Amino acid sequence: MEMADVIVKEGWKNAGYEFVCIDDCWPSHKRDAQACSHVALPITERIDLLNNSVHTKGLELGIYADIGTSTCAGYPGSLGYYDIDAKTFADWCGSVQIRWIALNQTGRSIPDYEAIRKTCNHWCNYGDIYDQWTSVKSILDWTADHQKILVPVAGPGGWNDPDMLIIGNFGLTHDQQQNQMALWAIMANKQIIAINLDPLGKQGYRTLKVNFEVWERPLSGNRLAVAVMNRQEIGGPRRFIISVATLPSWQLCDPKCNVTQILPVYKEMGVRGVQR
Repeated sequence: MEMADVIVKEGWKNAGYEFVCIDDCWPSHKRDAQACSHVALPITERIDLLNNSVHTKGLELGIYADIGTSTCAGYPGSLGYYDIDAKTFADWCGSVQIRWIALNQTGRSIPDYEAIRKTCNHWCNYGDIYDQWTSVKSILDWTADHQKILVPVAGPGGWNDPDMLIIGNFGLTHDQQQNQMALWAIMANKQIIAINLDPLGKQGYRTLKVNFEVWERPLSGNRLAVAVMNRQEIGGPRRFIISVATLPSWQLCDPKCNVTQILPVYKEMGVRGVQR
C-alpha cells in the first residue's frame, strides 16, 4: 500500500501510471486443502483488502502468476489450476485481467512471441535481474542481440518485460541507477515518462555499440527519443560526439531537428541542422 501512496503523492498517477503490481513470492509454498487458491485464508483476505485500498486511490492492483509448475522463486505455478486461479484472481480483483508470465522451459532458444502475445499482456524474455550493474548490462545486451524478434511484437496490449527496476537497493551507483531508469524509460521525470507512455507504443532498440551505446525509439508526431549509454566503469563521465545522421531514423529530422536534452538536466537546445 505504501507504493500506491507514493504513486499518487509523487505524481506518477497523474502522469498516466495506474497499476501497482505484486511480483513473485507472495503465495505460500503450498496450496490450501481445496487447492482453490495459492494461499491460506488470512493471506487471501489481506490481498482482498489490499485490492480495495488500492482502488480507493484510483489505481489497479496487478498480481504475478506463472503458467508452469512453479514461479522463478519456487512458489506454486498455475499448471493444472488455471480455472481455479482465474476465479480466485477474479474474486480478489473483480475482473480477470491476468498478466501471465511464461517461465517454463520451451526447449527453444527463442519462443514464438507472436503466439505468446495472443494470450499475454507482457512476458519475461530473459533471466531474473540481480542487484548488480553487470546484470543490467547483460539484459540490455540480450535484448539488443534479439531486437529483430522482440521489437516487432511489442506494442499496446503486449510488451517485452526486461524485469524490475533495482534502483533504491545497494548494488548500483547513483549514475547507474539513473541509467537503468532512463533505459527502462520510467524515470521520475515527466519528459522521460512521456517517452514511456508515448501512444505510438514502439519499443526502443540499440543502433550502436562501441565503448558507448546509442538507443533510439520512434515516437508519435514524427519524433525520436535517443539514449546514450556509457558502458565504461572508469569512475567518471566521458564525452561522446554523435551526429544525428548516424541514427537510422535520422530522416525524421531532415533537414533540421528541434533538439531537447532531458538527462542529466533538462535543456532546450533549439533547432539543429543535420551534419552528415
